[in-house]
Amino acid sequence: MIRTGNADSGLTRLRQTLADSLEFEQKQVALLALNSIGKAQLNAGEFKTAKKAFEKAVSLTENSLAPLTGEEFRIAFLDGKLEPFEQLAAISLSENKTAQALAYIESAKSRSLLEAVQSGSTAADRLGDFSAEASTAASVLREELNWFYSRLRTTTSAEAEKIKAEIKRRERKFSDLLRRRQSLANTDSAERRGQPASFDIDGLCKTLGPDRALIEYVKLDGKLSAFVITSERIDFVADLATEKAVIDELEQLRFQFGTLRFGRQALSAFASQLKQRADSALARLHEMLVGPVEPFIGGKDLVIVPSGIVHYVPFSALKNSFGYLTQTCNISTAPSASIWQALVSRPLPRPKNPLLIAFADQAAPEVENEVKAIAKIMPSARTFSGRDATFANFRENAGRHDLIHIACHGHFRADNPLYSSLQLADGHINVRDISSRRLKAGVVVLSACETGLSKLFPGEEIIGLARGFLSAGVRSLVLSLWTVDDAATRRFMTEFYSYLQRGESVEASLRQTQAKFIEEGEHPYYWSPFFSIG
Repeated sequence: MIRTGNADSGLTRLRQTLADSLEFEQKQVALLALNSIGKAQLNAGEFKTAKKAFEKAVSLTENSLAPLTGEEFRIAFLDGKLEPFEQLAAISLSENKTAQALAYIESAKSRSLLEAVQSGSTAADRLGDFSAEASTAASVLREELNWFYSRLRTTTSAEAEKIKAEIKRRERKFSDLLRRRQSLANTDSAERRGQPASFDIDGLCKTLGPDRALIEYVKLDGKLSAFVITSERIDFVADLATEKAVIDELEQLRFQFGTLRFGRQALSAFASQLKQRADSALARLHEMLVGPVEPFIGGKDLVIVPSGIVHYVPFSALKNSFGYLTQTCNISTAPSASIWQALVSRPLPRPKNPLLIAFADQAAPEVENEVKAIAKIMPSARTFSGRDATFANFRENAGRHDLIHIACHGHFRADNPLYSSLQLADGHINVRDISSRRLKAGVVVLSACETGLSKLFPGEEIIGLARGFLSAGVRSLVLSLWTVDDAATRRFMTEFYSYLQRGESVEASLRQTQAKFIEEGEHPYYWSPFFSIG
């Protein structure tokens, strides 16, 4: 009725629906009614009453979220319920209340991951122990899964679909075990769990200091915009680009990078042309995402908080007339500004007790040589390679070391991202395995393909290997965005650790390593997949 012009009658019915749904405790219906009331009042120019409706929707969302246990349940609950947060941010921007708008965006971003990072407890701590029967069932399923994973790597195409079906069946069983464990868990009180962590904008500005700027991208009204936060001020830059425009450039870049997978020698005659084409796409991405905010960042080091498709942008390689972005500043990323604050609040001493793990296969034949080279730079390191690079050795040793480097083949599972994994000698370490333990490592480097890829869920919740390590307590991660070149990665990591061992930060070590590759005229494909979180 509102759309056909009978706004008063439509609002009356919505209010009645709201009253009825609250009376009969139909909270999902109440949320829809409140959001619809708010939008109707916005269309009528009644901003104050619209704001009240959206605020009630946010409050009801928080109260409904409070009793839910388990990250999967909490993430799923927020699906379709975040529009009131975005509407409140848009209203705040229209009132020139930029800090308030950012607070609304942050209160809906990566909530479950923030709780895990701030809590200091592992997934196992939050869920409690398996029963003896469930523990046995979980162990059997893990063994069966690893056997099928191994079969899948060597099987013929005719058998592959059958094996994939068996894998999915066992993964579902394993997930069901964890869900039952979650439903029985005696976790923190509902009052503490349900309250969003307060966003401390003054604390963020102070933490950034004079030398850093944070760019938080956000999708509003179908377009990408950005908040720019420094120690002095908060700015909002609207309408940078559409997601489609960014996707088009990333597709072009992916095509250009894909040609390099055939090897250097096969394409040496076209190297200059290929680099020029990639640089053109990177320049267009810079023009969209960085150029408009440059007046506000003033040459500072950057913290990037992505949104949507921006998670897949290689910011270090974005290019303007002065060169690549990594040549001008240190760059780090974070799932949200609040998570970045939580991570940098932890001390990050110079690593003294590294753990190096390497398992070579046809997809990553150079990784054991990579780890040998790193061990020469870090002679105190404990190393497991070849047949010794096992899940058991990871489980028994990972919690004892202040730096972990894993070089192997990585698998990103878009179909089931909690089973994204690192392939070791006797099986796979997946996201659940990682998040279930407590790691004291300040730095974890995953020298493997696509370790930085995550699937995005409502509220910008990232599900992938990064989530596992952040939930386990890691302060800083180095990951990759695409399938890496094995020989180039060995050289890259050797350079990276030479800087890190001299006392440089993770971000500075990455930047200086990338700068050296650039000076040698290397294509961005070889040096720009790697980025840091934290």
